[in-house]
Amino acid sequence: PRLRLRLRLRLRLRLRLRLRWC
Repeated sequence: PRLRLRLRLRLRLRLRLRLRWC
């Protein structure tokens, strides 16, 4: 379960970075 949380956090960070890049 910890790995899943980490993956989710990474995905959220990536989405935020993408929005900023836009």
